[in-house]
Amino acid sequence: MRTMVACFRCLAAVVLLTSKASAQLGDQCKLKADVVFIVDSSRSIWPPHFEIEKQFLANITTQLNVGPDATHVGVISFSKGARVELYLNNMTDDVAALQEKILNIAFMSGGRTETYLALSMAREELFSPANGARDDVPHIIIIITDGDSSDRKMTKKQADIVRDKGIQVFVVGIGHYLDPEQLMEIATESSETYVHTVDSFTSLESAMPNLIPAACRVSATTTSPPEKITTPQKETPGPDATDEPMISDETKKVCNSKKADVVFVLDKSSSITSGPFRTQLNFVSDVMTIFNIEKDHTHVSVVTFDYGPKIEFGLTTYYSKSKVRKAILDIEYTAGSTNTFLALELVAKHVLTPEGGAREGVARVVIVVTDGQSSDPGKTKAWADTLKKGGAYVFSIGVGNSTDEEELVSIGSEPARDFVFKVNGYNALNTIQDILAYRACEVPSGDLFARCQQRKNPADVMFVTDFTHAGGRDVTRTTDIIKEVAGGFITPGKVRAGLVSSECPDVTDVGWNQSSTAEEFAAAVTSVGQGDLAEVLSRARQSLTVVSRGARRGVKRLAVVFVHGPISDLKAATREVQRAKSSANRPGVEFIFVGVGEGVQEKQLLQLSAERDPKAVRLLMGNVGKGEVTWQDVLTQVCEALESE
Repeated sequence: MRTMVACFRCLAAVVLLTSKASAQLGDQCKLKADVVFIVDSSRSIWPPHFEIEKQFLANITTQLNVGPDATHVGVISFSKGARVELYLNNMTDDVAALQEKILNIAFMSGGRTETYLALSMAREELFSPANGARDDVPHIIIIITDGDSSDRKMTKKQADIVRDKGIQVFVVGIGHYLDPEQLMEIATESSETYVHTVDSFTSLESAMPNLIPAACRVSATTTSPPEKITTPQKETPGPDATDEPMISDETKKVCNSKKADVVFVLDKSSSITSGPFRTQLNFVSDVMTIFNIEKDHTHVSVVTFDYGPKIEFGLTTYYSKSKVRKAILDIEYTAGSTNTFLALELVAKHVLTPEGGAREGVARVVIVVTDGQSSDPGKTKAWADTLKKGGAYVFSIGVGNSTDEEELVSIGSEPARDFVFKVNGYNALNTIQDILAYRACEVPSGDLFARCQQRKNPADVMFVTDFTHAGGRDVTRTTDIIKEVAGGFITPGKVRAGLVSSECPDVTDVGWNQSSTAEEFAAAVTSVGQGDLAEVLSRARQSLTVVSRGARRGVKRLAVVFVHGPISDLKAATREVQRAKSSANRPGVEFIFVGVGEGVQEKQLLQLSAERDPKAVRLLMGNVGKGEVTWQDVLTQVCEALESE
């Protein structure tokens, strides 16, 4: 309570100081411009600090000659996703009303810092004539952030595209933990004109005396208007249309040589009217032109759903962009309930199959677009999991405010930051088409998972969990991963799974005889276990290698070890790994090490592996700054290990 009171006192002081700074600056900027603020609303920011950000923005508006015939202001907030808070065409002479709108922006508190999505949204949606952008004034972006982007590569890419459109980009970085190079990659230039840093939120107002004059000078020296950006809402093109979507050269390069089977699953339920449905088809048509659609490259199918699903055309129907595009734009609109699960079932049973034309050795991509919640979320998740375990990478795109974010995440592959998107409306779909295409073209072949489930040779896979330093979320996250991974390789009578766990109030051992199917194994992951890591590894070794403990002779043996913090008995644990690997076990146990949480040490895991060459270690790290380990990451390592003989 004292801390919170102190924070709000601090907030009050900063608001007062910022107001004084505004008064001292006076009216310095009398020029016309379109200015978009991009405001960090990620989990690293406390709500009181977000209030400081908003107050900072509100005070800046007094310096920008705001009005219908002067400067227009737009605002985007971002964290895990991006959201338009204020469009450029919502401008009046009432500065107080504008400030009130800014101060009423809700805190997102997302777990990511997806700066690239905000940049893309600003370029495609806010700086669009349809939403108030003007051709004869400078276009300016001012980003305020306290953290490094979750995807530096994509952020740099989107910043490059923004700058190429003639938009001037200023960055205000807050705190001591920012990477200055990342800020300079985003800004128009790596100079004090465009990059401003402050030590803390409480000193944010100190950026204003330099930032506002710099933005005004840029406006004054920008004599030619920025490159005109066409509105994303266009008429439905005919079959011979040649207009291309605004896609970066890097994405085109990545996608041009891609071999993939791509399936779009499109919502045409009663919640979407005919106009937005046509916009959805335009979006799909544009994305498809990015791929090299030929018989020996990318194949495309479209499935639609309402009451029931329908294969509009299959993977082997068309082998040219023009024919695919015409077929997409010719899809008829209907209306009904949102039976998403039936569409996913249809894709799993009849599209991504050999009979449906799915090929071996190519990536499998499913892109689901919906504007509402499914009629049966449980079945929808189950069929999405079936597709993912069968080797498909699933993207889920939620349109509008009626979608369930949790359901979108359950449909999409992991990590969600790469496979789950949400936009405000169908007209905003074009803001993600470049990122979506790039992500889709990056996915690897999914055949490995299918081969993993079809494995003919027997194998025993033992999960080992050290929860000594784990929090409740770590336990839940890890057990969920284990259940998903086991479902991707367990084959009754051939490949089986077990579990041994260290002391934890939620998890106990699962022996070989407790399950023969993935469902039985998942149900058995409960109750209480005990022991330090060395003791847990000893139990795992015995289960894998001692016949009297249930081990099978001559089968491949694999241990997947999850560690959540520092290993206190490292020497003893390493000896257990060495004993398990010993050739005396015929064959020795192979290991995969997974580090999860802030306290885990990669150096310790490398030592635990008992390998002299670090490159020979199968190791996944989920440290801060490296992202969370996903079940797909772990399953990939397991399947690769099972494939190797």
